[in-house]
Amino acid sequence: MTTSGKVEPQGKVYKVSLRRRKRNVIDRAFQYRVISLVLFTILGTLMVYVVLLLLYFKLFSPERLEEIRNILSYILLNNLFLMVSMSVIGIRYTNRIAGPVFRVRSDIRRVLDGEEGVRVSFREKDHFAGLSESVNLLLEKYYEIKNRAERS
Repeated sequence: MTTSGKVEPQGKVYKVSLRRRKRNVIDRAFQYRVISLVLFTILGTLMVYVVLLLLYFKLFSPERLEEIRNILSYILLNNLFLMVSMSVIGIRYTNRIAGPVFRVRSDIRRVLDGEEGVRVSFREKDHFAGLSESVNLLLEKYYEIKNRAERS
């Protein structure tokens, strides 16, 4: 295995480092789309909550309106913290989805470029573990058919 995360040939099977990814953003468009969706949901919920809260106190308890405005700063600060933490968690989580997709795409590219013995492997905590097994079975069948065709 390599410590640099690069692919090294070892016989006909390629080993890939299963260490942590160096980049958290693998597929920028996908990951940012997911994060944006989460952040806009939090922001939309916050806006509805604040408007309803202000309306309620303006209609039913106008004398406490100033008190509520003071509380709103804490609510906004809380939601800012929530948005930042959800962004970090979202990037980490989507990395475990985008990483395997990136790995399969790059390994398929290697096969199409004529490289022999390519095997797909994911990191331990990545999603889609079954996908790597299926792709590897497909690659084995492909190599069998290719070798038979070359022999005949």
